[in-house]
Amino acid sequence: MPKRSNPMAVSKALTYTVEEAATTLGVTTATIRNYVKRGLPIMTAQRPYLISGEAMREFLLNEREGRLAGTSEALASSRSIQAARCVC
Repeated sequence: MPKRSNPMAVSKALTYTVEEAATTLGVTTATIRNYVKRGLPIMTAQRPYLISGEAMREFLLNEREGRLAGTSEALASSRSIQAARCVC
């Protein structure tokens, strides 16, 4: 199971470069770039690109909620499939 990033490690009042965000969360820069591809907003007006701490925390919390919701939906779906297969 992959390591989960702790959203509370991010300060809402700061902005982070990709490298700083990776260090803060204990993940690689590739992980942060994957977050950006999945919808983490970044500020691209100048280089280096910056990530708002507030946006990063919100993104991580939403990712966690989505993952948990997806797990419960998958579990409910598998239970209904198993119930449908049961010929009692």
